[in-house]
Amino acid sequence: MIVADELVCISTDEGYGKNMIFAVNLKDGVEVWKIKIPNLRSNLVCIGTTIYCVDAKYGFHRIDLATGATIQSVKLFKDRPVTNNAPDTYLVSDGEILLVTYQYHLFASDALGF
Repeated sequence: MIVADELVCISTDEGYGKNMIFAVNLKDGVEVWKIKIPNLRSNLVCIGTTIYCVDAKYGFHRIDLATGATIQSVKLFKDRPVTNNAPDTYLVSDGEILLVTYQYHLFASDALGF
Protein backbone atom coordinates (compact mmCIF):
# COMPACT_ATOMS: atom_id res chain seq x y z
CA MET A 1 0.00 0.00 0.00
CA ILE A 2 1.18 3.51 -0.81
CA VAL A 3 -0.15 6.69 0.73
CA ALA A 4 0.84 9.88 -1.11
CA ASP A 5 -0.79 13.29 -1.26
CA GLU A 6 -4.51 12.53 -1.02
CA LEU A 7 -4.31 9.11 -2.68
CA VAL A 8 -3.93 5.63 -1.32
CA CYS A 9 -2.80 2.97 -3.78
CA ILE A 10 -3.48 -0.65 -3.00
CA SER A 11 -2.45 -3.72 -4.95
CA THR A 12 -4.57 -6.82 -4.84
CA ASP A 13 -3.03 -10.02 -3.63
CA GLU A 14 -1.73 -12.05 -6.54
CA GLY A 15 -3.16 -15.16 -4.90
CA TYR A 16 -6.68 -14.01 -5.81
CA GLY A 17 -5.82 -13.52 -9.49
CA LYS A 18 -7.18 -9.98 -9.64
CA ASN A 19 -3.81 -8.42 -10.56
CA MET A 20 -5.05 -4.86 -10.01
CA ILE A 21 -3.68 -1.68 -8.49
CA PHE A 22 -6.32 0.76 -7.26
CA ALA A 23 -5.92 4.42 -6.32
CA VAL A 24 -8.56 5.74 -3.94
CA ASN A 25 -9.08 9.31 -2.72
CA LEU A 26 -8.48 9.42 1.03
CA LYS A 27 -11.06 12.14 1.65
CA ASP A 28 -14.12 10.56 0.06
CA GLY A 29 -13.12 6.96 -0.72
CA VAL A 30 -13.83 7.38 -4.43
CA GLU A 31 -11.75 5.33 -6.85
CA VAL A 32 -9.48 7.62 -8.88
CA TRP A 33 -7.95 5.04 -11.22
CA LYS A 34 -7.16 1.36 -11.54
CA ILE A 35 -4.77 -0.61 -13.69
CA LYS A 36 -4.46 -4.32 -14.41
CA ILE A 37 -1.03 -5.91 -14.60
CA PRO A 38 -1.07 -9.64 -15.37
CA ASN A 39 0.79 -11.76 -12.80
CA LEU A 40 1.27 -8.74 -10.54
CA ARG A 41 3.21 -9.27 -7.32
CA SER A 42 1.59 -7.50 -4.41
CA ASN A 43 4.45 -5.26 -3.25
CA LEU A 44 4.54 -1.66 -4.50
CA VAL A 45 7.23 0.98 -4.11
CA CYS A 46 6.74 4.72 -4.66
CA ILE A 47 9.59 7.13 -5.38
CA GLY A 48 8.45 10.68 -6.01
CA THR A 49 5.40 10.48 -8.25
CA THR A 50 6.20 7.07 -9.72
CA ILE A 51 4.95 3.66 -8.58
CA TYR A 52 7.22 0.71 -9.26
CA CYS A 53 5.91 -2.84 -9.37
CA VAL A 54 6.93 -6.23 -10.69
CA ASP A 55 5.16 -9.24 -12.09
CA ALA A 56 5.94 -12.93 -11.85
CA LYS A 57 7.01 -13.16 -15.48
CA TYR A 58 10.04 -10.85 -15.19
CA GLY A 59 8.12 -7.66 -15.92
CA PHE A 60 9.21 -4.40 -14.27
CA HIS A 61 6.70 -1.55 -14.47
CA ARG A 62 6.69 2.19 -13.78
CA ILE A 63 3.28 3.81 -13.26
CA ASP A 64 2.34 7.46 -12.83
CA LEU A 65 0.90 7.92 -9.33
CA ALA A 66 -1.54 10.67 -10.27
CA THR A 67 -3.08 9.09 -13.37
CA GLY A 68 -2.34 5.36 -13.26
CA ALA A 69 -0.80 5.55 -16.72
CA THR A 70 2.01 3.13 -17.50
CA ILE A 71 5.22 5.08 -18.00
CA GLN A 72 7.33 2.09 -18.93
CA SER A 73 7.25 -1.69 -18.89
CA VAL A 74 10.45 -3.66 -19.25
CA LYS A 75 10.84 -7.40 -19.51
CA LEU A 76 14.01 -8.71 -17.92
CA PHE A 77 15.60 -12.02 -18.94
CA LYS A 78 14.17 -11.89 -22.45
CA ASP A 79 16.11 -15.02 -23.33
CA ARG A 80 14.97 -17.08 -20.33
CA PRO A 81 11.89 -19.28 -20.22
CA VAL A 82 9.08 -17.69 -18.25
CA THR A 83 7.61 -19.42 -15.24
CA ASN A 84 4.35 -18.54 -13.54
CA ASN A 85 5.88 -18.81 -10.11
CA ALA A 86 8.55 -16.36 -9.01
CA PRO A 87 8.13 -16.28 -5.22
CA ASP A 88 11.35 -14.37 -4.65
CA THR A 89 10.36 -11.32 -6.71
CA TYR A 90 10.72 -8.19 -4.57
CA LEU A 91 11.08 -4.44 -4.68
CA VAL A 92 12.99 -2.55 -2.00
CA SER A 93 13.79 1.16 -1.91
CA ASP A 94 15.62 3.52 0.41
CA GLY A 95 14.07 6.51 -1.35
CA GLU A 96 16.88 6.90 -3.85
CA ILE A 97 17.92 3.46 -5.02
CA LEU A 98 15.44 0.86 -6.15
CA LEU A 99 16.48 -2.77 -5.89
CA VAL A 100 14.69 -5.50 -7.81
CA THR A 101 15.30 -9.19 -7.25
CA TYR A 102 14.24 -11.98 -9.57
CA GLN A 103 15.10 -15.55 -8.69
CA TYR A 104 18.54 -14.85 -7.19
CA HIS A 105 19.35 -11.97 -9.54
CA LEU A 106 19.64 -8.47 -8.07
CA PHE A 107 19.20 -5.30 -10.14
CA ALA A 108 19.69 -1.72 -9.03
CA SER A 109 17.62 1.02 -10.63
CA ASP A 110 20.62 2.59 -12.37
CA ALA A 111 21.40 -0.74 -14.04
CA LEU A 112 17.82 -0.80 -15.35
CA GLY A 113 18.18 2.71 -16.77
CA PHE A 114 15.96 4.49 -14.24
